Parts: sequence; C-alpha cells; structure tokens
Amino acid sequence: MKNLLVLVFLVSFPSIYCQTSNENNNKLSGALGIGGYFSNYSNGLALNIGANYLKNKNYWKLRLIWDYDINNFNIWGIKPKEQYYDIGILYGKLFNKKTYRAYISAGLGVLAGVKRGEFLYSSGLMGSSQYEAEHIFAPTIPLEIGLSSIPKKNIGGIGITGFVNLNIENILVGFIIKLEFGI
Repeated sequence: MKNLLVLVFLVSFPSIYCQTSNENNNKLSGALGIGGYFSNYSNGLALNIGANYLKNKNYWKLRLIWDYDINNFNIWGIKPKEQYYDIGILYGKLFNKKTYRAYISAGLGVLAGVKRGEFLYSSGLMGSSQYEAEHIFAPTIPLEIGLSSIPKKNIGGIGITGFVNLNIENILVGFIIKLEFGI
C-alpha cells in the first residue's frame, strides 16, 4: 500500500491503476482517478478511489468518490465549503475484448457531506458570502459505466468512467479519467 501511495504522488493525476491476476481469470485492481461532476446545486472536481475484483464476466467494486465544489476555490470565500463523499458497493458485468474492456455496474451506497442552504449575508464588496450549512446523509444507488484499453504486457492503458449517484438529497453525475498501470 505504501508503494502505491508513493507511486500516486510521483505520477500524480489523472489516475493510477494497479492490478494482479492469476490463472483462473481473476483480477484484483485498485484505481485512483480525477474528473468532474455536475449536480442539482453545484459542479466541481471529483476524485475517485476504488478497489475492484473481476472474475470472468463479473465485476465487483468498492468505491469512494469525493466531490468538491468548484466555488470552494473562490478567493473571496463562499462559506460553507460544499463537498460530498459517495461510498458505494457495486456489481456489474464485464465485457473483455482483445484491446479494450468495458463494464456497467450498479449498487448501494451512502452520500454524506455539506451543501449550501439559504443565503445568510455577505461581508462587503470583496468579502465572503455566508450560507446556511446543510449536513446531509442519504442512501444512494450508484451507477457506473466504464471503458479502458487493456494494458499490453501490463505496461499501461487509458480509461474513462461515467458515474451517477441517485439519491434524495443531491443527484451527482460525473466522469473520471484514468491512466492505467499494471503490475
């Protein structure tokens, strides 16, 4: 795990993907990625961490997506900082071809975070805007579809994942771009 974290910092974004496999056509993989998201209330940066298990045409995934509102980077300061944590367990089908791999999956999860509520006040022309902080925690139905190149001789590949998080608080839709490395 420490080696993977060192590799993440050395290579940095957009993504890192490590995998191991055995003769039974089973694969374990981990992924980090970066992308963007859109929602009912905001849009911004999406960071993804996932652990995957692939067996034949079955795909299992444990994922964490951190969604950070682009307005949080405003130098004048909008408060509170809006961000969401989406944790989900997904199951889906895997489609392998010679040069690429595609999957579609759905599951169950939770969404937690802070979103801006009612406007409270602004502190001057160059000051910050203050909103009511609404803490949310809601069950979700995460959906994903992905496509990536299959690494040649486990050197590396490129992939993209689209995601949707259906919930009663704030529906999130986004994408993650991945640069994949095999072990």
